[in-house]
Amino acid sequence: MADAVDELGFSPKLREFLAGLAPAELAYLDGLTAGTVTASKALVADANKDLASLRNLTVTGPITYDHNTGITAFATGGQASATALTGEYNNVTVCATAGDSVKLLTAVAGQTQTVKNNGAAALDVFPNTSDAINGLSANTAYSLPVGAEVTFRAIDAATWHTQAAANIREIAKLSGAPFTVTTASTTPASGSCAAQFVVKDADGVAVTVPVSLEAYLTASATGLTHDAAGTSIAVLTNGALTVEDATALVGPFFRITTTAAGLIGLTLTSGAGTYYIAFILPNGKLAMSSAIVVN
Repeated sequence: MADAVDELGFSPKLREFLAGLAPAELAYLDGLTAGTVTASKALVADANKDLASLRNLTVTGPITYDHNTGITAFATGGQASATALTGEYNNVTVCATAGDSVKLLTAVAGQTQTVKNNGAAALDVFPNTSDAINGLSANTAYSLPVGAEVTFRAIDAATWHTQAAANIREIAKLSGAPFTVTTASTTPASGSCAAQFVVKDADGVAVTVPVSLEAYLTASATGLTHDAAGTSIAVLTNGALTVEDATALVGPFFRITTTAAGLIGLTLTSGAGTYYIAFILPNGKLAMSSAIVVN
């Protein structure tokens, strides 16, 4: 038979347990709210195993953080289907193609997530829907170079900031890419093609001061061929570039300056063909454009 209970619903065993507690110990339980830390009360996690408003905590041993490894970035990239990063530390080991993507948690002020790119190509790290990273537009990816590791800290409910951004910038400089140049758009037409390019810094943000770059026009998608005859430098201001002889194209060599928004726009006038612009980065390496097609 079950133990009889008294008028308060207490069983004899419960009464015996309570009798062994001092009044001060009972006070630790009285009036507490699960999941909320209250002064001089016991700590009781809520249904999600969460605790809120704990002020200071001193530990005498190492803390083990949530660690996720063996993460595969979503092939073909984009935010919608990007691999969700759910842990505090996230080691991406498979990033086969530049632009394959992962996605941070929804920003909560004070939250941090660290991402390591151990893949084979540059990794796109997207914020969650409607969030932003650094000064980028909402829903825009942060490009993480191969071998780099960055900690993202949410400064409010919609914005992540990267820590150690200067270190990433230095890594990019050492790898030969203080800037990146990407093709934003091309508009092929008969006898010409309008093209626009964007110059970004090592953090993946469009430069906000004019940057002058030297470049070659070439018919090779992989770079330049030697021009034995030599070519002269042309100075352009986001304008027109005319090619008179496209039969054995190895030039011309020109210099062009971005707008304050990091954009380069020009129209190539030429005979029909497929061309490329090889932008020469400050360290001498090349950034190749996408195909510029003249019909």
